[in-house]
Amino acid sequence: MAVKTKSAALVGIDAIEVDIEAEIFGSLKRFVIVGLPDGVVREARERVRCAMENSGFHFPHSEVVVSLAPASLPKYGAGFDLAIALSILGACGEINPEALCRHMFLGELALDGSIKPAGGALACARLAAKSPGTVLVAAEKSARVAAVVNRVEAVGVRTLLEATAMLQKRITLPNVEPANLERQEGEPALGFGDVVAQEGAKRAIEIAAAGGHNLLLIGPPGAGKTMLARRMTSVLPPMCKEEILEVSQIYGALHAAAYESGCCPAEQPLVLQRPFRAPHHSLSIAALVGGGSIPAPGEVSLAHRGILFLDEFLEIRRDAVEALREPLESKQIVIARARMRLCFPADFTLVAAANPCPCGKRGVEGNGAAGAPGCQCSAAALHRYASRLSGPIVDRIDLSVWVAPVPLECFHQEHSDDQTPQMRERVCGARCRQAERFSRPDFLNCRMTTREIKTYCKIGEHSQQMLERAAKKFSLSARSYTKVLKVARTIADIEGEKKVSGSHLAEALSYRLRTISY
Repeated sequence: MAVKTKSAALVGIDAIEVDIEAEIFGSLKRFVIVGLPDGVVREARERVRCAMENSGFHFPHSEVVVSLAPASLPKYGAGFDLAIALSILGACGEINPEALCRHMFLGELALDGSIKPAGGALACARLAAKSPGTVLVAAEKSARVAAVVNRVEAVGVRTLLEATAMLQKRITLPNVEPANLERQEGEPALGFGDVVAQEGAKRAIEIAAAGGHNLLLIGPPGAGKTMLARRMTSVLPPMCKEEILEVSQIYGALHAAAYESGCCPAEQPLVLQRPFRAPHHSLSIAALVGGGSIPAPGEVSLAHRGILFLDEFLEIRRDAVEALREPLESKQIVIARARMRLCFPADFTLVAAANPCPCGKRGVEGNGAAGAPGCQCSAAALHRYASRLSGPIVDRIDLSVWVAPVPLECFHQEHSDDQTPQMRERVCGARCRQAERFSRPDFLNCRMTTREIKTYCKIGEHSQQMLERAAKKFSLSARSYTKVLKVARTIADIEGEKKVSGSHLAEALSYRLRTISY
């Protein structure tokens, strides 16, 4: 008689329940796993056999068939090891099959019988929460992460022998304590205290952080574009519990390699700080938006609820930049394959940095022959360089600011006080006003629809005429027109104003026209 246990397979970032059945029959000594297993799952035969023998159990000298259902779903990873071993023990009569049905198992087996954490604990916990009464049994570290999810009963086990004793009711294991969601004190976050001058860029970063607006920093090499962008997370509010779970589930889908970003300490498997992703400009389309033979989240999803910083924006391959069009608007990315369609969240703020020309000296004082003072680029080179940024991408950038070189004499002057706390206070205040306005803590001004713009971005007649003149003169598209109003609404929120005034609109237009002129 076949004995069934339950585990889960990751499809994208979500978990799907997998029924694992084991049956022992015949006299042929063979161990077969069916159900589209990959190489790692097939190697479970050796891990399970050694773990059972080293835990004091007798591995059957008969034909053992393990089925992973649904059979049409490809299975990846070593997280099925524990469930496979326990289903075989159930088929051998060591465990009551009824006890196995009430549990979901997740864990990789070591050869000595100890249980290692497996990726996707949060996704499995959310799946278990949909089935009341299901107990998730996993390695202690994975169980602590799973226990963070509401309405989930998680039990941590250290060895196969301990898991078997629990199912045989010889021992009782307590539910584990949920992992700590409080941010751990470590190295101090980068702040704007060591940024000399650049008040205009700081203002643009504050607006972008408050409303979730996309930002383009343009300036010569060494002006401080990267330095400014890396400090943007210091003015963002901390993530709430639901946001922590969302981001951690994305990183958990990448297993052990997910935590290389430095967003969380090595011993803490939850991402507690807002992500800041800064990939190299040579990245591929799949690395940026996700994909691969086994579809995995890309940088746009790893930056969910945080910042995606693309340095050397005009040096990134054009097809990769163009792939940003949909996620910048819909805040998600859909990976379509012949047999599956996966949707990854991608609610990020884009911060891009670019040089003004190939030589980087356009707009810098000096003696040059063409383009601008100090610039040695020809008119044709300037045109080719600027044309790398297509109109649809420019249309999706809310703010653009010129980052001028800092005069050397400024470095010898006494620096003013760090403005980071005041900037963070204004950003958090603006976000609180948006949460109150839209009755959603995660809904920012950048996501307003046309109806909401008409309701919350009303402007006076004089301001309306100014906006219409600018729209005609610079050929603003409908998207650009609404983005100006969204940015003006954010500026008003930063200043605590209920209505959008002409000064707010004028400042928003100044950031828009810089993008157009580029």
